[in-house]
Amino acid sequence: FYYLRRRVNVWGDLIRIRYGEKPSDSPYAWEYMKQYVQVMATYFDGFRLDNCHGTQLNVARYMVKQARLSNPNVIIFAELFTDTDEEKALFVRSIGINSVLK
Repeated sequence: FYYLRRRVNVWGDLIRIRYGEKPSDSPYAWEYMKQYVQVMATYFDGFRLDNCHGTQLNVARYMVKQARLSNPNVIIFAELFTDTDEEKALFVRSIGINSVLK
């Protein structure tokens, strides 16, 4: 309901990481998360991208690519609350999402 009305929900257990536009903007964050994603992709067959609509496309694209380098068959599920179907399609095509969760 809140997402549909675009009301802001404050979640106390979440933080927004400032990745920047490319790895050189925040090398530690990019490298740490890259290694984490690659290791997790060796243990799990799929990931759920929670709040995918709130994630920078460049970051999501890069991390999914890293996961697929470790496990080419990894399945990507994404929670996408977007304003339009076109915007949702942009996320799906750009990131390589296999399934959208509603």
